[in-house]
Amino acid sequence: MRPNVAIVRLRQGFGRSNSMWQSKIITGALSFALVTSPSIAAATGQRDCPDPSTFPVSERMARFLDARRFPDFYLTCGHRGMWYKFPENTAPAIEEAIRIGIDCVENDIRATKDGVLVMFHDKELRARLYDPATGQPASGNLSDLTWAELSKLRYLDRDSNKTDYPVLTFEEFLSLTNDRLVVNHEDKTKDPAIVRAAIQMVKDKGRLSQSIFKGRFTLQQFRQIIDGVVSEDQIIFTPVIFQDTPNYQQVFDEYWNAGYRNYELVVQKPNSPLLALVKRVRDNGGRLGQFDVLPETGRGSFWVGQWRDPADGFVGYDFRSDWDFLIDVSQANYLISDRPCLMIQYLAKRNRRTLDPVH
Repeated sequence: MRPNVAIVRLRQGFGRSNSMWQSKIITGALSFALVTSPSIAAATGQRDCPDPSTFPVSERMARFLDARRFPDFYLTCGHRGMWYKFPENTAPAIEEAIRIGIDCVENDIRATKDGVLVMFHDKELRARLYDPATGQPASGNLSDLTWAELSKLRYLDRDSNKTDYPVLTFEEFLSLTNDRLVVNHEDKTKDPAIVRAAIQMVKDKGRLSQSIFKGRFTLQQFRQIIDGVVSEDQIIFTPVIFQDTPNYQQVFDEYWNAGYRNYELVVQKPNSPLLALVKRVRDNGGRLGQFDVLPETGRGSFWVGQWRDPADGFVGYDFRSDWDFLIDVSQANYLISDRPCLMIQYLAKRNRRTLDPVH
């Protein structure tokens, strides 16, 4: 028997320019300043991290929350767990993150047709799951399946090989990570009811102190989500703001005036208008999260300023593929990466993994 799964209680109507960088001559495929190219080439075969986090989750969170005293401790999260070796968001991907000493994992929350919270990245099942009964790839959207239907499917790995790993429920994920990792919860649906249900479960299980939530909600929307579940001082929430977020300045100002100091400001270019907000956060001892946009599958190719995955038909300019840009321009000081061991190695060589406080 799988552990009990929680059902989402769907409620209707909740109650209440960096000029120096711009002049920099960019050469080479990636500007990993102090990481050698052989390490990059071996990225999909990462070994144990060079600077494992052996100190308790409570201490990692304390450092995260006190950026003024710990300015050179950069929290590093494995994107979807450690899925260079195991399928994303699965139990072994989480266990591997714990084994090799990652600070944190970033996870993805969705819900089945009958309201079971599960860990799954894409809305579509294709290229992720297959049906062991037929041997055929799964199709359709996750939200169209009941938990009984979804639980019969198994993951394909990143090379499309069949595995025996099932989809994790959110409840199972919380049990796996309890007091072992910081967790960065991302709602993939933008559905307030699903976010509310996830926060309720985290609270009920006593995991708020090891959790960082994030989402693309206005302050008013976020307050409606948590109303009657938690107070604002009980939850760590990092608003996610892109340059194309409608009224992004107003969204930021509302959170800022309410005392929020930790954000994901998604700076993708060296002339991004979000850089003015970056300065305010860093000057006031806040944390800035960023995802590094390294290719998420073996088929991707990348170079400074541009990432292209021909299989997905995506071409776009995004400087987050350059880790120097992340640190020096967007000034991110907690990172989410598909290559977290390489990221930790890079941060250590740039003196961004210092555990000691500044007195």
